[in-house]
Amino acid sequence: MPATKLRLAKSPKSESPLERAMGDYLSAVRARGGSPRTEQYYSAILWRVLLPWAASEGISKPEQLDQPSVDRLNAQLLGETSEATGKPLSRASVASYLRGVRQFVRWAQGEGLIADKVRVQQVKVPRKVLVTLDRADIAAMEAAAPTERDKVIIRVLGDCGLRLAELVGLKADSLIEQGRDRFLKVEGKGSRERLVPIRPAVYLRLKRLAEKGRPVDVMTSRIFISLRRRASGGYEALDARAVQQMLKTTAERAGITKRVNPHSFRHSMITNALRARANPIVVAQVAGHSDLSMIFATYSHLVASDDYREMMRILAPED
Repeated sequence: MPATKLRLAKSPKSESPLERAMGDYLSAVRARGGSPRTEQYYSAILWRVLLPWAASEGISKPEQLDQPSVDRLNAQLLGETSEATGKPLSRASVASYLRGVRQFVRWAQGEGLIADKVRVQQVKVPRKVLVTLDRADIAAMEAAAPTERDKVIIRVLGDCGLRLAELVGLKADSLIEQGRDRFLKVEGKGSRERLVPIRPAVYLRLKRLAEKGRPVDVMTSRIFISLRRRASGGYEALDARAVQQMLKTTAERAGITKRVNPHSFRHSMITNALRARANPIVVAQVAGHSDLSMIFATYSHLVASDDYREMMRILAPED
């Protein structure tokens, strides 16, 4: 099958039953409290992937989505090319698209719009070795960072494993004290709040950033702000792209050749905790995973040297 490119659907003159169902599903996602990013994810997949494909197949009603048709969608996506790169879509991208379609199909089945026997098949995604930073890498980056703001960002990411959105969303009231314990209150996926332990020394550094030395014309309650005035005339909240660029630049300055991004720190925190034999349940709670499936699926192997050392420890009594 020749590779084809994904095409955007043109705005229809009248709404089809399939489009109405898609709109109702997105309303349901919004109604159950899904984050804007979650809604954007499903919206992009339904309108930019499912709808153009359905139009090419002559499908305008949900009930027309039967098993042969969704299998054709699966097969076609595996042969698509990316508009951005001109290369075949990665299996990870195809799996992501099909995951969104799968959720819509399940919702439509609950509404009686699609036959219950229809299943959107999963695509196997090659397992990649995670890029992780050891504690020495994190310390080197902190030392190389030019400002206290950047140093604290690196330390919080390295110690707490926050998601990027959780980091930039920190405010003064995110700093929680319970007796002698210190925590960060963060809002994770699905608007679920959790308390993340943080070392007292790092907590104090964050508190100083939140309470002292903030410009008079700061325009946000968030802790991490821009270093220069923005077009608005004031200091605004630090955005995700600025953090990503800062980490890349600081890693280069520290002589780290690994590919560093905010999620590298999250992987590293979890990996380092598991290597230290931390309780997986505690690690999952701190990281904001709803269950242990992500821990076991992603981090069970860690690296080959960990497997070797563990097996040698088990087999040592037989020598």
